[in-house]
Formats: sequence, structure tokens, C-alpha cells
Amino acid sequence: MSVIAQWHGSLEHRPRSLLSRVRALVLASGLDHALANGASPEASVLLAVHAQRIVCPRACRALAATVRRLTTGPLPRSTVPISSALIHSAAVNLHAIAARLDTNGPIAARGVAALRVLLSDGSGSLYRTNGDLRYRLIRILADLEPA
Repeated sequence: MSVIAQWHGSLEHRPRSLLSRVRALVLASGLDHALANGASPEASVLLAVHAQRIVCPRACRALAATVRRLTTGPLPRSTVPISSALIHSAAVNLHAIAARLDTNGPIAARGVAALRVLLSDGSGSLYRTNGDLRYRLIRILADLEPA
């Protein structure tokens, strides 16, 4: 399998090696931040490999299930507590994101990466009662749409 990435200033098909897949897994958090902040998946082989992995249907369905669990039962145990009132107030947005992730159509890596950052950032708006969670979720929903 290959990816399209910039190589010496132009886009090329590059092989997706085992080493690049392992490096992308190890560097996943940083790659999520880069994609969420607007980096193009084609900017490097690592970004391309990571983007390809996080937007595959299986990964999107798993992420949708994680989002749904936030609204349908006890909140997951976390070292940083999640506010149930905050989750309740953003439930409509969370359900919309989960539904979008469950579709068979194309999904943009930027939105998936932004959601992954939101879920994992203990200092982010998912964990702060004075945060901007609903705004972030609306932005993520828009970012899930391919350009």
C-alpha cells in the first residue's frame, strides 16, 4: 500500500513501510495536533500514514462508539474528571459527531484528529466547566467534512 506525500517539493506515491507505520503510531499525539491545526496529510509520509489510519472506517466506528459512551452511561474513569453537566449540555453535538463518523462517506483527517485531541487533552474544553465545548464540537463536525 502507498500514500501520497510531498517528496522533494512535489507530490509522489510513497510506499507505506512498516517503519513509517510504527513511527506514526509512536508519534500519534503530535501528528493529531499537527493535523488538527491544519497541516496537510500530504505534507509528509508520517502525516499521510497517520491520516490514512485514523480515517479508515474501523477507526471512525471505534471513535464514534467512544463519543456515544460519553452520553449513554457512566462517564469513563479518568485522572481528570469529566463534567457530566458539560457532557449533557453538548449531547446533541456529540451525537451528531458520532453519526457522522458512522457514515460510509469520506471523512477529513483534520476533524478526526481534532476530536482525538479533544478526547485526550486533560486540560481541554471536555474537562473544564468554563470551556467552549459546544463551540469546539461544532467546529469538529465542520472539520470532518472533506474540502
